Amino acid sequence: MSALGLGLAAAAVLPVALRSPRLTLFNAALRIDYGWVAGTAALGAALLLASAAALAPRRWARAALVTGAVVIAGVGGSRLRYRLDIQPEGLNSRELTGSTLVPWGEVTHVDRGTEALVVWGRGDAQIRVDTASFEGDQRAALERALARRIIESTKASAQ
Repeated sequence: MSALGLGLAAAAVLPVALRSPRLTLFNAALRIDYGWVAGTAALGAALLLASAAALAPRRWARAALVTGAVVIAGVGGSRLRYRLDIQPEGLNSRELTGSTLVPWGEVTHVDRGTEALVVWGRGDAQIRVDTASFEGDQRAALERALARRIIESTKASAQ
């Protein structure tokens, strides 16, 4: 297969990796993640681009393809690792760089932007939820779940 063919195959696989996250409702929790398909698709596209780089005749084309492969591999790794859990004990975010837990009793405020929600805890603890790729009903479900948990925690602490 040629470098062009491998590049086109990578471009065909990439939209699967860039889809919206999935929302999973449990009895007492809500989970947002991308699932293994999105992460694996990105890693597959990165592998195809790296293979195309090995076959590319020009140095600048190899450099561009390797750079694209590295970026897309980073996206794939972050999609595989990302998970946001709205649990009874707090909001838990797992990303490529680590995990953060903000207990509901420690939530000080929530910033709502057009493309993100930021949940602030005590001190510097914060969880930023990028909602730019969310469908409208996904964002609404997230906001309702956050509001319900925050209200429940303030009622419990007031009693």
